[in-house]
This record gives sequence, structure tokens and C-alpha cells, in this order.
Amino acid sequence: MKNLTAKNLATAVETRKGFYRLSEQYAKEGNFAKEHEAKLDMAKCQKIVDSFPTAPVSFYIGYRKYFEEVIKIGNSFFTRGEKMTKSRGFRNVVEIEKITQEMTNEMISDSHYY
Repeated sequence: MKNLTAKNLATAVETRKGFYRLSEQYAKEGNFAKEHEAKLDMAKCQKIVDSFPTAPVSFYIGYRKYFEEVIKIGNSFFTRGEKMTKSRGFRNVVEIEKITQEMTNEMISDSHYY
């Protein structure tokens, strides 16, 4: 995909979710051929999502600090197809050089309090 825009990202993520729901529905019905087709289409959408550039960031949700590899389009960051904004609960979103093991350990050690 040549146009790496937020709209294209949102479309690819929503389409992937739709194919996932279809594959689950076909699995319940026992229609394994259609389930397989839906999973192949879902993989195509995932390939489009994976083609977007990523960047490691640190951010807060509430008082907890997180480190995550997210999609970067221009100066904006996206996770799970949605822009990381203050109104969605993401505070102090900052691009970092890389996510170290120390950062990962910090998130793990903080998680047992919640």
C-alpha cells in the first residue's frame, strides 16, 4: 500500500476485525472452508497493517507507565488502529530509542499491584 495514512490504517484494522468475526462465525457453524478463506483474508489485512512504520514509545494510562511498539504516521502514534490521544486515556506519549529489558521488568514489577 503506497498511501500510509491514518484512514487506510483504520480501514485495514476494521476489515481485519470483520474477517476475524466471520471466521469465528464459520467455525461455530462448522463451515471450515469459509473459515479458512476468512483467515486468509485476515492475514492479508494484517500484512497491510504490518507495512506501516513503527516506533517504540513510553506513555501513561492513569498512573501506570507503559512501553510499547506502536505505529507512527507523521507525528502521530496509533495502537490497535486508534490514535493515542489524551481523550482515549494516553498521557505523555513520547518516542524513545528502544524498549530495554529494564523497562519491561519495570512494567512487570508494577503489574502485581493492580
